[in-house]
Amino acid sequence: MMSPSLKMAFPNSAVQLLLSLFLLVHHVSSQRSTYIVHMDKSSMPNPFSSHHFWYSSLLTSSKSTSQTCANADKSEPKLIYTYDHAFHGFSAVLSADEVEALKNSAGFISAYKDSVVTPDTIHSTNFLGLTSASGLWPASNYGKDGACNGGEDFNSSLCNKKIIGARYFNQGGRAENPDREFKDSARDDDGHGTHVASIAAGNIVLFFGAAESDMLAGMDQAVADGVDIISVSISSRAEDLYESPFAIASFGAREKGIMVCTSAGNRGTRGVRTIFKGVPWAVVVASGTVDCWFAGTLTLGNGKTITGWTTFPARANIRNLQLVYNQTSSACDSPVFFTEAPSDSIFICNLNTGNADLGTVMLYQPGTNVLASIVITSTTAEIFRSTSLPEPGVVITPEEGEEVMAPGVLILAAFHPQLMATRIGRNIDLSSDYNLISGTSMACPHVSGIAALLKAAHPDWGPAAIQSAMMTTANPLDSNKQPIKDLEASPLGIGSGHVDPDRALDPGLVYDASVQDLVNLKMEFPNAVFHLLFSLLFLLVHHVSSQRSTYIVHMDKSTMPKAFSSHHFWYSSLLTSSKRSVSEPKLIYTYDHAFHGFSAVLSEDELEALKNSAGFISAYKDGVVMPDTTHSSKFLGLTSASGLWPASSYGKDIIIGIVDSGIWPESPSFSDDGMTEIPARWKGACNGGEGFNASLCNRKIIGARYFNQGIRAEDPDQEFKDSARDDTGHGTHVASIAAGNIVEGVSFFGYAPGTARGVAPRARLAVYKVLFRGATESDLLAGMDQAIADGVDIISVSISSRANNLYESPFAIAGFGAREKGIMLVTSAGNRGTRGIRTIFKGVPWAVVVASGTVDRWFAGTLTLGNGKTITGWTTYPATAILRNVPVVYNQSLTGCTTAELAEAPENTIIVCNTTIGNTNFDIVMEDLSNSNVKAAIIIAEETSIFRFSTFPYPGVVITAAQGQQVADYALASATPTASIDFQQTILGRGPRAAPALSDDSSRGPGRSYEGILKPDLMAPGVLILAAFQPHFPAARIGRNIDLSADYNLLSGTSMACPHISGVLALLKAAHPDWSLAAIQSAMMTTANPLDNTNQPIRAQDGSVASPLGIGSGHVDPNRALDPGLIYDASMQDLVNLVCSMNFTRNQTLTIIRSSYNCTNPSSDLNYPSFVALIRAAEMGRTLTRRFRRRVTNVGNGAATYKVTVEVPVNTTAVVRPQTLVFGKKYETKSYSLTIRYKADIEIQHREGAVIWTDQTGKYRVRSPIMVSAAADNFE
Repeated sequence: MMSPSLKMAFPNSAVQLLLSLFLLVHHVSSQRSTYIVHMDKSSMPNPFSSHHFWYSSLLTSSKSTSQTCANADKSEPKLIYTYDHAFHGFSAVLSADEVEALKNSAGFISAYKDSVVTPDTIHSTNFLGLTSASGLWPASNYGKDGACNGGEDFNSSLCNKKIIGARYFNQGGRAENPDREFKDSARDDDGHGTHVASIAAGNIVLFFGAAESDMLAGMDQAVADGVDIISVSISSRAEDLYESPFAIASFGAREKGIMVCTSAGNRGTRGVRTIFKGVPWAVVVASGTVDCWFAGTLTLGNGKTITGWTTFPARANIRNLQLVYNQTSSACDSPVFFTEAPSDSIFICNLNTGNADLGTVMLYQPGTNVLASIVITSTTAEIFRSTSLPEPGVVITPEEGEEVMAPGVLILAAFHPQLMATRIGRNIDLSSDYNLISGTSMACPHVSGIAALLKAAHPDWGPAAIQSAMMTTANPLDSNKQPIKDLEASPLGIGSGHVDPDRALDPGLVYDASVQDLVNLKMEFPNAVFHLLFSLLFLLVHHVSSQRSTYIVHMDKSTMPKAFSSHHFWYSSLLTSSKRSVSEPKLIYTYDHAFHGFSAVLSEDELEALKNSAGFISAYKDGVVMPDTTHSSKFLGLTSASGLWPASSYGKDIIIGIVDSGIWPESPSFSDDGMTEIPARWKGACNGGEGFNASLCNRKIIGARYFNQGIRAEDPDQEFKDSARDDTGHGTHVASIAAGNIVEGVSFFGYAPGTARGVAPRARLAVYKVLFRGATESDLLAGMDQAIADGVDIISVSISSRANNLYESPFAIAGFGAREKGIMLVTSAGNRGTRGIRTIFKGVPWAVVVASGTVDRWFAGTLTLGNGKTITGWTTYPATAILRNVPVVYNQSLTGCTTAELAEAPENTIIVCNTTIGNTNFDIVMEDLSNSNVKAAIIIAEETSIFRFSTFPYPGVVITAAQGQQVADYALASATPTASIDFQQTILGRGPRAAPALSDDSSRGPGRSYEGILKPDLMAPGVLILAAFQPHFPAARIGRNIDLSADYNLLSGTSMACPHISGVLALLKAAHPDWSLAAIQSAMMTTANPLDNTNQPIRAQDGSVASPLGIGSGHVDPNRALDPGLIYDASMQDLVNLVCSMNFTRNQTLTIIRSSYNCTNPSSDLNYPSFVALIRAAEMGRTLTRRFRRRVTNVGNGAATYKVTVEVPVNTTAVVRPQTLVFGKKYETKSYSLTIRYKADIEIQHREGAVIWTDQTGKYRVRSPIMVSAAADNFE
């Protein structure tokens, strides 16, 4: 218990346990500042070829002729940016004189100082005008006789050149409270000392005790150790100087030339003379605000924005929600008002009309339909000193608040990482390495730090001179040049004013004083606290409607009458002729690159009329498409030291067309830093539409278009934005995986921290938005058709269609047209997993179809039981929840964790939930936990889908049944079981599970649209991939209704695997520009790895061994693909021969290959790097023989000899002839045959094997999978 005569001057917050520290000071700098200058460009003189040269000339002309000590290092005005799109002008570093000179220039409009938008570390040093507080007090000046006697848990190795001394003093506290346990350690228990020390950037000796005797001992030792300044953010109630520890110790310190700085205390205006420490020979420091406002922007439906105050500790995603205002309920003084509010609403609370306060609102809001609150109050002083805002909301005042005074209010500095820093909801406590705390405790170390700087700059000055310099140069005005305000600020509140370090460096005159002179002085400083306001966010919704059908029509362009100058006019004429009703047929798109034809809104009668038109081939209804997510590049083996990255110059100048939901161009992943000029061959454009002007394209995003006419025709009553801007984050995510630039320091709420980079970081991106929260095949075709016309090298499509037939599939049709132009289509396998047989719809032989797998990364929560045992579990809870030694509840009657069971659980405990029995749905358990009063959960689960998603809205960890038994044994054996949980941990390498593993939701082959070619082709990383995201779309959730946004997100699916292959293909195309697309695909497939990182066959996430129907040839290995040894090549005619063998009608065939080819030599034996032998229903019970012919080309250096090994499928024989291939030179081609004999047995539906060619040196291993598989007609 603390001595009644001593009290720490912590901030007056009901939420903070023990807060602390410091003061900040306003700085009117004498050096140059950055200004933003607006110009009238029409005034630019003709001799200047660009605005840039004009502005540079103006700066040269404005150059100051005088230099001062402050600006001597910046003698030249410095141009920072020129602006020519949002407005005309520039930004530059200028002196006040130079700004005045610019005002006389022709074309000058206005200029104003630049301001900081995002505070960095403790913005208070910027507010003081300081650029580097640390390091100005060298280790050699800190004293010569100190010691690092830190005691328990604080050995001398923890001291360093920054912390050069540490001691503890608790004997007075021990004597005062002999029954209380005191730890003999200088380690901080409450964060207060850590906070003040980091503010001062070098307070040397931290001695905090519980009794005045301890304080005196600490200060006495500090004087003995030879410190230069003693900083004490602690208060005592002693009123008489001869009893005050501050007065006594400070006088002794002053005699030795040591300055003492101390906090004024946090008693505010509660009575007169609230400063107890009226010590004449100490610097007593008041607390003020900084020009740093913690804002939330409230945007009303009418477009009006209001800047309010909020410190809600997460990026809640609140967009376009219903606003609820009722004069009766706006008092918000009853929980009923919240529970009866409409779902997903924002509630307005006017605290001026009732008895509620902010704490009441935050208590009633959790678990209701209210997603956020707008709190109106005139009583803001306490609110703006505290960071406690556990629910989404914004505080606004009837009047505008004023920005004022010296830094001591909400100062960011280091904190104890195992103490609560803030809270979300009722019971989720969060920790932080840095914390925002208010109080004179925070003001004091600011002045201590400034005194240290002045002492270093003026070593011959005494403490009185340094104090005088700070006081006489202090600023009594705020940032608006008005007197600093409290309710009515006077020197009794602010003393001489807000400290100004730079002016104190050269004060002109100083008031010096001896120790005797100081005896007759006395000053008083109450603390000043203040105000400002913040705000909130928004979200979007949409609706659906329908009407007449949209059809995609294929035409034979060679039959177009010569009277028509273009296919567009021909198709329009056909539609006019087909009209059969009052309403007009509506042309949506015309296609001329991926295939020939158009899409239109038609009645069935009009469609029948079209079928009689010359040139008609086929028509089918437009279908719905849907989206099928960066350590992954390291997992692929890509490195800057060697291999495919340097060989390809990181994919330089390869253009990847992303056909998806658009892009968020402001993401750092799409910066064009390091990119060269756009290739001259590019024919595309930046037509981004609404909210996406051409300036948002750059050397990374070189094109942007959108296509929504199909979905508009399908749903005419729904509103669609004409924009290539991403609404959902899907397109942004896949684009950054394929070719995102290098961005350091990203993570998903602390998980997967590191550097984000695309697979081909120097490739270009062209964006084609076809997903608008709904999409059609006609839009998809239009996007792919335009990508071909624009001249992309690769089309990457992470979207699925339900079309079963190749002649109706947009992927097959557009993919074939793309292949003709030397453009490869890469597409996702789909996310239908093992739900039935043949869940891949896209069995397109001329596209690369990609499956999804895991990476060697585990998002961990470390569970530490009270007996010391640690268990590594799984969690992605998106915050630093603090759970230390919390009681554990293990009760078999409660382990189902249903709503009823959780209601019986004790509050503030960690409950054990077992989802292997009873309530087996993880999402439902999370929802029930979010409505409970327990602090966290230990969840026993075996459901592997948990590890595919980042959704983890309540604090907890997932562990296995075996680990759960360890927890149960401990909990039952202990009378008071406890546990701690640490979050935001990422484990790389061989973690709890082998990798890669085939994702359970990755679609399986054979492909529905064609089963004669093995699909998927390859597997790539697709589970919880970190990549760029749309920052206004929910990325995570806390509790039941707090959605969080993020710039980078973890997503899973074949959508995320697909762009990995697109990126690898871009690298290979850049490294081997002379290779065909078939050769590049072959290189990836024959070098793919069928083994995981334990050198065992890849398994599915459920533990079963994965077959080629799930992983294709295996997991892509980019560096091996760079030099594959042999490749399987194929021409366009080979693909035509394949289509001609498919027993389609003539028109169905022409839908794919058009009229440019003939079918004189049909063949289903495509020269493909995999083998499929089908078992058809009519063949059951027979012994079947399948023969394949293959050609392989030597792409190794020079002559080579290869020998074959066959991994034979079960109940099968497989023979390769010849068994040796001898190549005399590079690029020579050899042929071989594979004959497979097998019993057609439905009991063994799928059998796998492989043909492996190995060269005599052992360098190359060219592998092609074999799949003996039951055909589709067995399951019809």
